[in-house]
Amino acid sequence: MNSIAYALLAQAETATGSTGTAAGGEAMSWILMIVLFFFIMWFFMIRPQQTQQKKFDQMLNGLKVGDKVVTIGGVKATITNIIKGSNNEVLEIQLLLDDKNNVKVMFDPRAIAYVVTPEEDKKK
Repeated sequence: MNSIAYALLAQAETATGSTGTAAGGEAMSWILMIVLFFFIMWFFMIRPQQTQQKKFDQMLNGLKVGDKVVTIGGVKATITNIIKGSNNEVLEIQLLLDDKNNVKVMFDPRAIAYVVTPEEDKKK
C-alpha cells in the first residue's frame, strides 16, 4: 500500500516539478475564474438593480403636487400632498382618488409605479 502512495507522490512531483508550479498556476486560474464569475454576476444582476433603484429614487424626488401617478396596484390618482422627513426624503404621499367625492388616501412612496406624462394623459 505504501509503495502505491510513494509511486503516486513521485508521479505528482515529476508532473509538477519539485516546486509545484503547475499546481500554483492551476490555483491561480481557479481564483481568476471565481473573480470573473463574481464580476459577471455583478454586471448582469446587481448593477441593473442599482440603476433601476437610482431611477426610482429620482422619480420620487421629482414628484410634486398636481402630478398624476399610477400606483403598483393600478390606481390612477393625483398627488395632493407630499410629506417629507427631516433629511428631505419622501415619507408619505396623499393621493386624490375621486374629484367628485373628494376621496383622498395616504400611500407609501414605494407604492408609486410611475408618473403619467402629459402625452400619456392626452392619449386617454
